[in-house]
Amino acid sequence: VKTSKLDTVKTSILADATLRNDFAAAAKLYTDFIQASATTSTNNPGTANISAVRTGDANSNKRKIHADEVKDRYYKHKEYQQLTPEARKKLKSFRDAREAKKKPADDTANLKSMSMEKALAHIASMFTGKGTEDEDGNEAPKTDNNRNNPALLPPRRDGSKK
Repeated sequence: VKTSKLDTVKTSILADATLRNDFAAAAKLYTDFIQASATTSTNNPGTANISAVRTGDANSNKRKIHADEVKDRYYKHKEYQQLTPEARKKLKSFRDAREAKKKPADDTANLKSMSMEKALAHIASMFTGKGTEDEDGNEAPKTDNNRNNPALLPPRRDGSKK
């Protein structure tokens, strides 16, 4: 027998020498126990022992913060839980507006006003680090990152500086 519900009967059989040697008596003990437990469970269906009962929301007695009371500031966890859904949306819109002010203008937005060739040159310069022509056609200074700095070059064999 593998179920734990019948452990009391199994223990009784193992403890008593006559029940261990008499299969019919052990089987009758099992059937009596099963019938007794089945009748008690069907006599009172739906009854249970209840240790505690709570009704309503745990936060129902706390004051809610409404949308017209929301300010753009940090709210602790307990305070944020008191915000109504509308107040949370308003707070999110405040924070999104603040973040939009912080972000620099996207460089790709300026590409809309450029011609296709200038836009491609501008994008290429962003990856290569080399200058491009400005609006007047002047070449912007190129940065070589000290690659041709004479102090970093090995001395020439003929003694000349360049």
